[in-house]
Amino acid sequence: MPFGPRRGRPGLLGALVFIAIALAGCSNPFDKKEQPKVDPNLFPSDYRSRVALFLQTYITDREGFRGAGISAPVLKPFGTDTRYVVCVRLNGSKAGDKMAVFFGGALNQFSNATDGICDGAAYEPYRELEAGAPK
Repeated sequence: MPFGPRRGRPGLLGALVFIAIALAGCSNPFDKKEQPKVDPNLFPSDYRSRVALFLQTYITDREGFRGAGISAPVLKPFGTDTRYVVCVRLNGSKAGDKMAVFFGGALNQFSNATDGICDGAAYEPYRELEAGAPK
């Protein structure tokens, strides 16, 4: 009898086995390529442009950009480690000292400055950010 209820199962089983073997060839759990180690305290050489891009992207009230200041990166204690921290002083509705924390040379966190981390920071005019302020 050519049309029985069991006729399609061997074909389906064969297709499933073929798919499983094909997919197993795509991934090898024993081929563990180690990711290159990142220096967490790599100096953020382009910190001014990275912070300006972040602020211009995420802060809609750009009035606070006028007269803003930024400090050079300084290694500061951050939790149990040290990280490069850049202090930013904004005006307007977001007025106050903020801190940008870098990991591996990349901006990793931006928040209000806490625990006096920006006390004594030497602020410079932040012209890159002021360029995005309304005239």
